[in-house]
Amino acid sequence: MAVDAKAYGFQEDASEAVRHLSAHLDSLRDGRTMPPKSKLFPEELPPSLLPGLFVVQVLGDEGPGSTGPWQLRYRLVGTHIVDASGIDWTGQELGPALLENRWQSYREAYEAPLRTRQPTCHRHDFRNFSEGRSYSSRRYLFPLCDSQERITLLVGFFVIESGAWRFG
Repeated sequence: MAVDAKAYGFQEDASEAVRHLSAHLDSLRDGRTMPPKSKLFPEELPPSLLPGLFVVQVLGDEGPGSTGPWQLRYRLVGTHIVDASGIDWTGQELGPALLENRWQSYREAYEAPLRTRQPTCHRHDFRNFSEGRSYSSRRYLFPLCDSQERITLLVGFFVIESGAWRFG
């Protein structure tokens, strides 16, 4: 499969952390459209990235052209995200039961990289549930695949742009 010469991710992003994550994931592609899940080892990432990182398991992708339905579950949520939100969502399935009235906007954001098979960035109101406050942020999602080009993971990163929880 020929891969577009365009780098994977957000190589020119204003955030140094996002540039590092993009470059690392791009280096794992090895001629593929997206990095394989089997090549991702969190210990190879700069430790400064881990607190803002999250990993979402994807079930139900059938490869290019897949339209779902997908099941999504948080497998890892970085310590800064947990501290900033006041909630550890590790192990939780993303869906109406978890997200209530916010599910539709989350669904659109999380399904975008599954539909396009490309990294995405969305503006997001990052909410601290214990304080009841929201902070401007950007949510980055990078799809990773298996050997049949089925997306099995989304690696995510939050850049919180304002307030006490500024990060990234």
